[in-house]
Amino acid sequence: AKVNDLSPLMHDLSLYMRKSVMKNFDMEGRTEMGTGHAWKPLTKRTVKERQEKKGKGFGRHPILELTGDLRRSISISHGRREARVSAGKEYGITHQFGTKRVPARPFLMFPITDIDVWVRHIIRYFKERVFI
Repeated sequence: AKVNDLSPLMHDLSLYMRKSVMKNFDMEGRTEMGTGHAWKPLTKRTVKERQEKKGKGFGRHPILELTGDLRRSISISHGRREARVSAGKEYGITHQFGTKRVPARPFLMFPITDIDVWVRHIIRYFKERVFI
């Protein structure tokens, strides 16, 4: 009966997932081990276009944040047995997986180091609430 509804745990995990995605934006991509700046740099053409739209001070960084809409669209949800994080902008798919012209810059990914933290939280949850 104690594991029928894991909503509190799933809520916590969805928050961890969102935090991880935000860190991907902050670090402009991370490797599977969690090290930073893994996204391919912007092309000179893209930098020039960004500067024309936003001004000379706006250049190579932040990657994937010309308007900030994609980052702000990241949302979480959870149920009794699942935790989710998603992007609310259709063009997020293009950046996540890439195309012939746009390199993949996966922002919805979770490094092993983050997953290790989640596993410890799950174990602690079950020790404290289920196996007592």
